[in-house]
Amino acid sequence: GAPGTSGAQPTTGPGGVPAAPSTPLKVGVYYASGVNEAAEALGLGALSVGDTKAQATALADDINANGGLAGRKIQLFFADASQYGSDANAAYEGACRRLVEDDDVDLLVTFAGMSIGNFECFVKAGVGVVNDISNIPDDIQAQWANLMGAPGDLAAHRLMGTLVDYLWSTKWLTKDSTIGVYTYDDAANSATVDGPLKAALAKYGLKVKTTVAVTAQNAVSQGGSVVLRFASDGVDRVLPVGASPLFVMNAAESQGYRPDYALYSSYGPGALLESSAPKAQLEGAAGVGWAPFYDIGKGKRPGPVSSQETRCFSVMEKAGQGTTSNTTKALQATMCNMFFYLEQAADKIGSAPDNLLALARPALRNTFVSPSTFKVDVTNRVDGVAAFRPLTFESGCSCFQYGELRAAN
Repeated sequence: GAPGTSGAQPTTGPGGVPAAPSTPLKVGVYYASGVNEAAEALGLGALSVGDTKAQATALADDINANGGLAGRKIQLFFADASQYGSDANAAYEGACRRLVEDDDVDLLVTFAGMSIGNFECFVKAGVGVVNDISNIPDDIQAQWANLMGAPGDLAAHRLMGTLVDYLWSTKWLTKDSTIGVYTYDDAANSATVDGPLKAALAKYGLKVKTTVAVTAQNAVSQGGSVVLRFASDGVDRVLPVGASPLFVMNAAESQGYRPDYALYSSYGPGALLESSAPKAQLEGAAGVGWAPFYDIGKGKRPGPVSSQETRCFSVMEKAGQGTTSNTTKALQATMCNMFFYLEQAADKIGSAPDNLLALARPALRNTFVSPSTFKVDVTNRVDGVAAFRPLTFESGCSCFQYGELRAAN
């Protein structure tokens, strides 16, 4: 896993195929046990992540049983956030030290959101990161493109443009909208609000009236003060950036304040909000979705996005991980997406060298068959989501429904 260790290998084997070591590819998996219990305590019974360790093991076993990564086996190493204290940053750092220094992993696979510092802890040590829900901004992803995979991600800059363009096109946003932004108080989210979001709005002559940034730890208790700010400023359109609007919705309903919310897949509109947020708060909500199990709850979900989705859930069933929970299914599809990305890249390349992520994008381009999203193209970027479906909340079914597939920015 350390930088330079792959230099001793010949760069190509027979037929110009990049040579790969005969030793297994060491893959670290970072996860948090106890998430389900913590969610219950916050009144988020719908948020179930399932058994991440069992899911990753099932996928590695399935890939290994079918020839591995172009003949190279996967060996898993686990780091559980809950062993490193309650502070999210400190937990990531502890896990990073363990996986990088003790286990000497080649890659990290995780769906836990990361700060830029968490991310750099791995990539600066030469460890590639595969994370479809990283929250790492596009420019940082591009800087470390040879050490990152995010085939199922729509990163912040493209997402803000895609979202605002769509909301303007449907007149959800107009010149008369009074826009409030709700976000977490950290570097990545501040950069997203001040950069791509404000630029996307400015294209239509729109400005943010009020931005409220809270600390992630105090999101529940600060819901009421967020609502007071928005209500007193006359905000009628709330754009959450990197922060779930659920606690704001709960506080807003108790104060009789009902703005319209812009939503996207990361917030689990159908999987979580539909069953956990007050219905009156969801009326008028609209946005963009690229992950069917996050997006659609009681609404009509299109059939499987691909044969790989079917395979994914079959692997989970066989491993005793079958579930009816939409959030668990969404995260299973994400985990499958990340492992299948490595598998399809190795198949295309013909081997699985230590620098697999650097070779994956030019090899796959727009051919990756995803189990979790509609269309992927990593030709010119790390975050692969290339298409979305419009999302609207329909009061008849009290559910989110999809519109026709469109190209993402």
